[in-house]
Amino acid sequence: MRDHAIAVWGRWRPSCTLDELDVSGHRIIEEAGTAIGCLALRVEQTEMTLARLFVDPGHRGRGVGGHVLQRIAEEADRRALPLRLSVLRPNPAFRLYLRHGFELEHETMERLHLLRLPRS
Repeated sequence: MRDHAIAVWGRWRPSCTLDELDVSGHRIIEEAGTAIGCLALRVEQTEMTLARLFVDPGHRGRGVGGHVLQRIAEEADRRALPLRLSVLRPNPAFRLYLRHGFELEHETMERLHLLRLPRS
């Protein structure tokens, strides 16, 4: 994330300190008992929002993010809810999201906002 933030803003700006960090809605991604990433998912009555999906750099490119994304999409489908997320423009994960059925809903100078409608 740091590299993507620097590409957009020219510097790294942590969003909060450890004391301020709100971990509600976060889940740890594990492989063979080792934490290799995390995700933050908000579930509301009318939609789900994937606020964060992070896979440790040493575990990227092996399908972990795609597997996690597929599970979240299945959960959204079971609930018949649209799934939203946003990604910084230079983030190569944008292609992953498109492969998993997300479409570009709108964009800003910094972010691409994506939407995946529920499948029946």
